Amino acid sequence: MDKMRRPLCVLTELSKAGRRHALRHKFDPLSFWEQPVVWGDLDSFQHVNNVRYLRFFESGRMRWLHEVALEVGGEQGARDLLQGKGISLILKKIDLDFKRPVTYPDTLLIAHRFMPNPPDPAHLLMHSIAYSNAQERVVTESNAVCVWYDYDNLRKARDGPPSRFAAAIERSLERASNAIEEV
Repeated sequence: MDKMRRPLCVLTELSKAGRRHALRHKFDPLSFWEQPVVWGDLDSFQHVNNVRYLRFFESGRMRWLHEVALEVGGEQGARDLLQGKGISLILKKIDLDFKRPVTYPDTLLIAHRFMPNPPDPAHLLMHSIAYSNAQERVVTESNAVCVWYDYDNLRKARDGPPSRFAAAIERSLERASNAIEEV
């Protein structure tokens, strides 16, 4: 597996179960993000407020894209991608499918994968899950459409991603397909 640049975390048996699930379902291991549920995430119904999931998926997605951008452009390339310089990404659409309520305390494993063959070359499709350690199952799923965007000219990059990103996306798909359940 590719060298991870993020700090190591202690893998509990519950977090290992979530990672095994994500690997079995072909999520990119580089995308794994552990999101603790804190008391402030709850709403008056005593479960995680639905709006919080957008933030959880956004945090995981941006961390993952940062890792992918580091592969192709180093620190400067990653910074440019996250700051919208040159050709970068912009979120066009996201949907959430809530499966089960989540309560405090819990930790969610957020995992992402690119979806191959988007209908528009300027689109990048992603499927994501939030896996609850406490419930040992997927509690929310998300599908997102990002658009390759030319921030210098303020328009969609009609030709899709620069070739270096296309290669990184291919590597991510391969990494997800070839991931071994080593957890």
